[in-house]
This record gives sequence, C-alpha cells and structure tokens, in this order.
Amino acid sequence: MRTDAIQRETLTNPLMLFWSVALAQQASAPNQINITVALDGSGQFKSVQEAIMSVPAGSPSKPVVIHIKPGIYKELIYIQHEKRFFRLVGEDAEKTILTYDLHANLIGLDKSRSGPSARPRRCSMPTT
Repeated sequence: MRTDAIQRETLTNPLMLFWSVALAQQASAPNQINITVALDGSGQFKSVQEAIMSVPAGSPSKPVVIHIKPGIYKELIYIQHEKRFFRLVGEDAEKTILTYDLHANLIGLDKSRSGPSARPRRCSMPTT
C-alpha cells in the first residue's frame, strides 16, 4: 500500500518526477564514456576543446561526459553540430572557469567592432 502512495506522489509532484528521471539516468551511467580534462596533465586532456574534439558520436544509450577539473581554462570553445549526447561537468562551480576574451565591444584590427554582436550567427537547434 505504501509503494502505491509513493508512486502516485511521484506522478503528481513535478519535482519528485524530475528527481526520479534524474536518478534513472544516473542508474544507466555505466554505459557512459568518461573523459577528464585537467590543466596539470592528470587527465586525458589539458584543454576543453581537445576533449570536445575527441568526443565520439554519442547516443542516448551511451552518452559522453567530459569532467573538468578546477582551473581557469582560457580558450575559445566550439562545438560542432554533429557532436551530440555529451555534457560538460565542472568538478567545482567556484574553481572551474571557462573563459575567453571575446565580447561585443572587441575592436578589430580595422578599428571596427568585431565582437559576437558585429556579425549575426546562425544557430540551429536539434529536432526531436
């Protein structure tokens, strides 16, 4: 009887449903591919971009997780459209920083604005 009440509670409470799904996804974690990035060389890669470029074609049943050790990673990060089913996970939110000196007020060599807002970018969202 108690199990039925918990199942009903899970289905009617969105937060419990979210955690149930999250725990179910973690339960399937043994199939995931883990990659580690560390500035000190203790991981498989020293830069986040190198790790992203190495990501194989993931799938929902075999996702790729890039674990990032604490540090300041100053690099331009580009993710190709074909790279799917992977995620970046920082070890420490306070000490794991991804940054790059690219901003809207960046002045180019020709003294014109050359930041991200100077030229429109096309962004496509994957369809499901």
